[in-house]
Amino acid sequence: DVGPSDRPGVHHGRNVGSVNGTVTSLPMRSLNRLPWCRKARVEWTLFEGIAPEHKQAIVALARRRKFARGEVVFHEGDPGDTLHLIVSGHVAARVTTPLGEVATLRIMGPGQYFGELAVISPAPRSATIAALAATETLALHSDQLSRIRRPNPEVERVLLQAVVGEVRRRSAA
Repeated sequence: DVGPSDRPGVHHGRNVGSVNGTVTSLPMRSLNRLPWCRKARVEWTLFEGIAPEHKQAIVALARRRKFARGEVVFHEGDPGDTLHLIVSGHVAARVTTPLGEVATLRIMGPGQYFGELAVISPAPRSATIAALAATETLALHSDQLSRIRRPNPEVERVLLQAVVGEVRRRSAA
């Protein structure tokens, strides 16, 4: 787990954009004042078709996470309830085969995401995700996204499209 941050906007696990558990919308100019949010100007394919104010609200809720090279983000079989948006670095998705060998399924980098299945339907993780280099993500817990999904059907639609895309990708493999 990531320790206390030395950057403004991240205070020992508190989420920027959340006050007493209530979602707040920060204007983009406010987000741009936070150094880590400026780095988050990555355009994630997941957000295609979402209104800018909803993107801002999602990013404002996210918790910044940093992983060192070789560090495991989560293990196959761990409980799953968080979506990660990759800001920088690269991660590998790996599974253990029935013969006990480790197979790399996919390498992901900035603008990509993982854990989308977990925010739609929390379940054990289907793969281990490990950082291949120093990596930074924005982590969104399923409860946080639910608060945005309920009043915004376009967010729900985009998340479902991401899950369908993942199922199709796995089916083609």
